Amino acid sequence: MIFTTSDGNTAGDLEIASSGSGGLGSLPAGWSAAGGATTFGCGSISTGAGCTLSLNYPPTAGASGTLTLNFSYLDNAGTAQTATVNIAYAASVRHAYVSDVDNGLYICAIDATAGTLANCQITGGGFIGAWSVAFFSGSTANYAYVVDG
Repeated sequence: MIFTTSDGNTAGDLEIASSGSGGLGSLPAGWSAAGGATTFGCGSISTGAGCTLSLNYPPTAGASGTLTLNFSYLDNAGTAQTATVNIAYAASVRHAYVSDVDNGLYICAIDATAGTLANCQITGGGFIGAWSVAFFSGSTANYAYVVDG
């Protein structure tokens, strides 16, 4: 996201609030700043030279919303300014389908943090032994083909 000062000139002492609504110390559930930081500051910002704040959000469930951060800075004239940045996000949980010849077809959530499968549940019905599953994404519909024993 590119930040431009209120007067378009160099600014200094950019700081994101550490606590309260819109602060790094009160990020929504699942969000964190890189390294667990609860404060962020940048001594000087100008066109072509700035600073970066890395945020992490590994979703455990589908979600969407807007992350709001409040910040302050000193403009080129040394006047304190405050503003808010809104970051829209959308997250989906990836799934894996696992065939089990003895029990059927399972759908599992992929835990992005641990790199494991979680919350596996039987899906579909009527399979005596699901040998394999293949997916096809067409221009008008999506299909799953299950080879049933």
